[in-house]
Amino acid sequence: SAIATRRLELTRDLVRMSDELVTSTRQLLTNREASENTLLQSEITSEETKLLLDSATDRNTESWRRLTSLVGAPSLPFTPLDAVFLETDLPIYTWEEAHSLVLDNHPQLEAARQRVERSSIIIEREKRTPIPDIDLMVSIRHVNPTDSDTASVMAGIPIPLFDRNEGNIRRAQSENAAARHEVTQLELAIQDQLTGIYKKYDIARKQAERYQSQILPRAKKSFELVSNAYEQGQMDYLTLIQSQETFIRTQLAHLNSVLQLQRTLAILEGQLLYNSLIRSH
Repeated sequence: SAIATRRLELTRDLVRMSDELVTSTRQLLTNREASENTLLQSEITSEETKLLLDSATDRNTESWRRLTSLVGAPSLPFTPLDAVFLETDLPIYTWEEAHSLVLDNHPQLEAARQRVERSSIIIEREKRTPIPDIDLMVSIRHVNPTDSDTASVMAGIPIPLFDRNEGNIRRAQSENAAARHEVTQLELAIQDQLTGIYKKYDIARKQAERYQSQILPRAKKSFELVSNAYEQGQMDYLTLIQSQETFIRTQLAHLNSVLQLQRTLAILEGQLLYNSLIRSH
């Protein structure tokens, strides 16, 4: 996805700056301007960023494979995707809107509701057409004088003075009650799932909005101030690299919040009928 591509780009920048930080710290240690512990900490940070790069590379490859499988072209060579995205373009759902989106036309729930309607129609039909049961009796007798067998069939149809097809009506009512119970249970189960997904969606949306409107502008402003101070000789190179790392890590955190927002949106708009494709990175 575009987010996986952008994450990979940022992580590569982070690795590059972490390596520069290690090089700078070694020089400071040689000049006795930094401690050995400072060098160790920078080396640890550098190795951690390389782990992040490995993970970002794997996720980007996985996303491409899923995409090519989805479009039916698994042998399509890898092509970098446009990493431009705006989470402001994503729809915003209130709880009421999400509830209506999922439950109003949920396939399983709709099928259960149709079973309720069919059983209700059957009840009305049975009430209008009280057809009693027909009793049949077959008997066979052997006649000795003529050495022959005779068979007789008797049919009995009760006059529906008191039997108003109550057996069939009760059976239809029982099926209707079971169908209604199924609808209620499905609604409760789906709403329970929706509650959890909507909570994740709401948290991710608020985080993405806060990063976009509050955190990223401040991180960018801080980095620009440090860069300007470094160009004027008022800030050392070590501080500059650390400021760059902070800025990139903030962008990575922003990407993660947007990714979680997109995932939960896909689940909501898919009426919770998600599969492994939703979990692509």
